Amino acid sequence: MANDLHKKFDLPSASTVQSLALDPREIIVDFSRRGRKFPPTPLEIETLARKIIKYGQEEEVKYQKTPDKKVKLIFGFTRYEAAMWIIEHENPNFKLRGHVVECNDKEAIQHNIAENRDRKQTSVIDDAFNQRRLRDECNMSDADIAADYGKTVAWITQIRDLLLYEEDMQLLIHQGKFPTSAALKLITKTPEDVRKRIIAEATDGSGRVKGAKVDELLRNWMIETNYSETETTEETGAED
Repeated sequence: MANDLHKKFDLPSASTVQSLALDPREIIVDFSRRGRKFPPTPLEIETLARKIIKYGQEEEVKYQKTPDKKVKLIFGFTRYEAAMWIIEHENPNFKLRGHVVECNDKEAIQHNIAENRDRKQTSVIDDAFNQRRLRDECNMSDADIAADYGKTVAWITQIRDLLLYEEDMQLLIHQGKFPTSAALKLITKTPEDVRKRIIAEATDGSGRVKGAKVDELLRNWMIETNYSETETTEETGAED
């Protein structure tokens, strides 16, 4: 799977790498390059750090060479944060294993996105966020992005709308607490005030937005306002 995605992005092959074990404090890190919309929690970082202490670092991170002979992190941001936790709390001499990939900035972005997708660690919000990066930073068209993701252009266009939600709602979708199908229906069919009211009424005591309740409230609103659907939306495959 990883090789297939890297081939689609036309990335450098694994044979063009140089392995290194570095002090994390010497690595250049730009967290805006992280392939996740929402960073891990402190508890998640500590949990990974303790796992590395107990079992060792199972997977290497990836670095990119800079013109001044330094290295910049392009993949493995959570492992980097875990390594910094280890240095601060357990072992000041800890080294983070990784390898240098010969790539430019555009390819570095594509490496990060492809690796995260290979590991099946992205949510639909992460996908929408990363697709925006491919559009804005790599000048890729929706058709090219759809081909790389193995999806239709309609799917790409739909999940892009999820980024119109406020950050707290995006986080609920990311965490699986707000069904993607319900979120898409609301963002495409309702004005903001109606959308907020429906979400509030459909949220249970645990903070989860119930998809069935959203459907019921949305259906009632459409009847009351004589709303007419002129187009249908493609299923995203997300579950309630």
